[in-house]
Amino acid sequence: MLLKPDGTHDRVVIGPALADGQHMQFPIPGDAFHTARLLGNGHWFLGGSTEWLGVIPSDVEIGDVEQLARTYPDAADMIRSIARSVV
Repeated sequence: MLLKPDGTHDRVVIGPALADGQHMQFPIPGDAFHTARLLGNGHWFLGGSTEWLGVIPSDVEIGDVEQLARTYPDAADMIRSIARSVV
């Protein structure tokens, strides 16, 4: 899920079903908050998130679930659901 600076959000699915709109890889725009979870009954995913050169620790922010839910009310249920899925 991408939470964009303009207050909108997108749901992007990474996977092999390109004809169904899934992506093998996806560039995350600057200033977008992103998070992910497994869909279905999956137990693992081999993936990664790589920052380009020039990203420094102060550029990375850990999200606050309730603050994000207030900022993105249309995505609040999904934000909370993803947070609950973290073990």
